[in-house]
Amino acid sequence: MSVTIRTASWDDLGIIHDIRRDAILGISDDFGVIERQAWADRRSPEFFAERVAAGDVVLAVSGSSGLGWGSSSGDYISGVYIR
Repeated sequence: MSVTIRTASWDDLGIIHDIRRDAILGISDDFGVIERQAWADRRSPEFFAERVAAGDVVLAVSGSSGLGWGSSSGDYISGVYIR
């Protein structure tokens, strides 16, 4: 499998949201499904638009599939989500 890491664009907001949601919903059952769904639904795709516009989000893709993404703010990692 070939994986490409690239800077995310506006067109990626939906996949960024989907990857985050899948990652949260995939957490162990120590958290209840209702709690995980509430956490996953707390952010809309548009929530990440400012980070994407600033160029602070990278996306890992294989073919047409989004595998994960990460974001930063200055010297700090502000988010990492992997399917």
